[in-house]
Amino acid sequence: MANNYFAHDSNARNSDRLIPLRAKLGAEGYGVYFMILERLREEPDYTSVKDYNMLAFDFRVDAAVVKAVVETFGLFSFTDDGKRFYSEGFKKRMQLKDAKSEKARQSARARWERKDDAESDMQTQCESNANVSKNDAIKEKESKENIILSDNNSLSPSRARKTRSSKSPESATNIDGVSYSPPDCAPPPDQAEALQPVQRLREAFNRRGETFAWLIVNTMRSTANLTPGDVWQWLNGFTEELLARGEALKSQRDYQSHFVNWLRIQLEKKKSHGNHQNSRPASAADALSANERRYGSTRAAKQSIENRLKRLSDQVETNIPET
Repeated sequence: MANNYFAHDSNARNSDRLIPLRAKLGAEGYGVYFMILERLREEPDYTSVKDYNMLAFDFRVDAAVVKAVVETFGLFSFTDDGKRFYSEGFKKRMQLKDAKSEKARQSARARWERKDDAESDMQTQCESNANVSKNDAIKEKESKENIILSDNNSLSPSRARKTRSSKSPESATNIDGVSYSPPDCAPPPDQAEALQPVQRLREAFNRRGETFAWLIVNTMRSTANLTPGDVWQWLNGFTEELLARGEALKSQRDYQSHFVNWLRIQLEKKKSHGNHQNSRPASAADALSANERRYGSTRAAKQSIENRLKRLSDQVETNIPET
């Protein structure tokens, strides 16, 4: 609809150029004039072929009326070859509108390109920082292993085994068997606070893959066994829930913080549900087995005490002198 729009002045009927047309041809001539403008609007160059019979068939009027509207009142001009005609005022308005539309289109394209470039630079920086941190961690781990191996040559066998079995500090985060420090992946302030569609944020975080998974694992110590695939599945569910609640726009910082809190709640629910299921016997046989495990040791202890009491009683009876 917007592509076929053109302005129509509310007092056009009273213009000095249209009053003579109305006086001679009446409302029919006035209607033919604006139907011609509508056809001109649909043409790429805003000109029309000079075929009065064809136009008359389209407008359902006599061809003489169409010819009079085009040629008698100075409302239209003709091309140099005389095969097409146009309205100079109408053409200027349309060219002005086209120039504004093109300028707006270029501005929008430039904004999107800058935004895409910024996201691409951020993703590249995140991946670069993650690779550097991971490579440094691998080198450090190899260096420590070499030192431990060299020290083990001078240690006793038991002390060497103890050294090799020592664990890394609890503060280290493990991904793919390698501990490393968090990458510098903070978004620029303007992007972190700007509102964006949550679907776009989901795709941006998913493209970060292992880096974003590390951030989640580092934030939530109890979820160190989450994989990037697990994080993506939870992220997808979180986004769908936001959309269902009508929260279609969020800032990058708010989206990430909200997701971490939401994921913690979901994992606690899942853990609680799993414990509840495990505490319930699946069948009568399982219930019996559970009772045996629970009370078996108590029953055995009771039986042992009864046996000892019986032996003591027998000894006492044996040692009582006869009267």
